[in-house]
Amino acid sequence: MVTDTESFNKLNHESLYLQHVDKILKESIETLTRYFKKQKLSIHIENKNINLAKYYNSSECSKENELVYCLKLYHSQQTLRPPLFIYCIEENYNYEPPKTSTKAIYIKVNGTVFSHENEINLYQCETCFFHNIHLKTSTKVNVGQRDIVLSTYLESNNEEPHFPNNYKENILSLLEKEFTLKTIFIENYDHKRLNLKTLFNRCIISEVNEVKMLELYNDNDQPYSSVYIQPCFNNENPQKQIPTIVLRLDTKEKWKETTYQDCPLIVQGKNGEFYKIMNLFTD
Repeated sequence: MVTDTESFNKLNHESLYLQHVDKILKESIETLTRYFKKQKLSIHIENKNINLAKYYNSSECSKENELVYCLKLYHSQQTLRPPLFIYCIEENYNYEPPKTSTKAIYIKVNGTVFSHENEINLYQCETCFFHNIHLKTSTKVNVGQRDIVLSTYLESNNEEPHFPNNYKENILSLLEKEFTLKTIFIENYDHKRLNLKTLFNRCIISEVNEVKMLELYNDNDQPYSSVYIQPCFNNENPQKQIPTIVLRLDTKEKWKETTYQDCPLIVQGKNGEFYKIMNLFTD
């Protein structure tokens, strides 16, 4: 208790609350991570418990903002296997699911770390909901023929094709040609589209820290410094210290499907991120 009224009035109550929430969310995400590494983290779909350690062998935690923490589960060797994101969210915060094919679990944390014994099994309910993890049912088939999206794509991975060794290099060559002939568009979270050719007039395949990328630059007096387009598989972390547009490669040729005015469109989101380039939209 603070008996000094003046000192009490000077307290930043919002900051204290955010510190309290941050502690709870951090403990929650750390608990999920610990149980995943112990192979004791499962999700429950259609009367089946799916142990996530059977399909992913790596994890990565991140803080999305003051009210959201994220646990990314992925397989470090199966490049075609989409990662799964588990979000711990402050109970009153309205966090919109990404409008992509990302598979995610959203958990509203209400002030206590998960109650658990020997394992954690996540059930879909009012405070825990699944995004793109659901029953895949057609109106033309019997109930017995429906399948579970998550387990279907996980269990069929033995038949996945592998990317050729020069896959990224071929993509960079195609992007270089595309930019030279037409342009490349990018779209941020606010759905603002930007024609990169209005900012840059040249491109070249460059190497930054032993990673090949497409460098967009100017050979005139334009004020913008170089920006890079960096192809990454889903299990890879991009280089964040440079202005970069991440082109996610989940399945073969799928990166070509999103277009605008018959030109490639790279959308900001969990399947593609922008780092250090937001001034392009604001200038």
